Amino acid sequence: MNLPEETGQMLQMLRAEQKYSVHCIVSDISLSFVAETLQSVGVSVSLTHDAREVDDFLESSQSLLLQLGSLTELKEAGMMTAIDAVRRGGKPWVLDPRLAHRSIFRAELARRLADNRPKVICGKPRDLVSVRRSVRNTGLQDFATVMKTTLVSIGPEDEIVGPLRSATVRNHSNLMDNIVAVDCAVSALCAAFCAVELDGFKAACGALLVARIAGERAGRTARGTGSFPAAFLDELWTLTPEDIVASANIDTRTNPNI
Repeated sequence: MNLPEETGQMLQMLRAEQKYSVHCIVSDISLSFVAETLQSVGVSVSLTHDAREVDDFLESSQSLLLQLGSLTELKEAGMMTAIDAVRRGGKPWVLDPRLAHRSIFRAELARRLADNRPKVICGKPRDLVSVRRSVRNTGLQDFATVMKTTLVSIGPEDEIVGPLRSATVRNHSNLMDNIVAVDCAVSALCAAFCAVELDGFKAACGALLVARIAGERAGRTARGTGSFPAAFLDELWTLTPEDIVASANIDTRTNPNI
């Protein structure tokens, strides 16, 4: 079975079970769009960042997304509490180091969080570079190997890199680049797919295929950045495994030995 077919199975599992929940601590501007994106693939979501209740919400969640969006001391405390909870529970989590390249504090927080073994780190190339510590000047494969994680480098062509395998997803719509919350929604889908797939590389590939195929299809009918978000959610809601297999534009390869 190839990745597009496996992606269809993962999407069906999320929808059919109707039991998966992702807890997200994200930028304030992304809250609504992230929730609607996850609900469009059959996943419920919780969004609190208050350290006094994060533990309770994570008890009934299957995975976690931490995005360094609009940071505050309260959010930082909530993130550290969330990390403790997922480590105790052995649950997968995803790090989105948004704008880590813009401040020293943000980059150091991203590194501290990344030391806690996220299954996937998903972000723009400059932000991924800022997360690196001892492997700062090496390539993505070396970084993924040292950190024992899967890296998703967001761009017109998304690169998914694990210690053993890599992939390029070429499905895309330029309109996706002009909606602030879209990248966070992609990271949230990575967290959702990690709830049903133990292999972080496969989960990330599945999430990126679903997001980018839906975005590509939405881009054909949307008139601009105002109508695109609604069209994107509609495409997520109606996307079928057959659509994924027919539309997937992904190349996979085995990594050379380091």
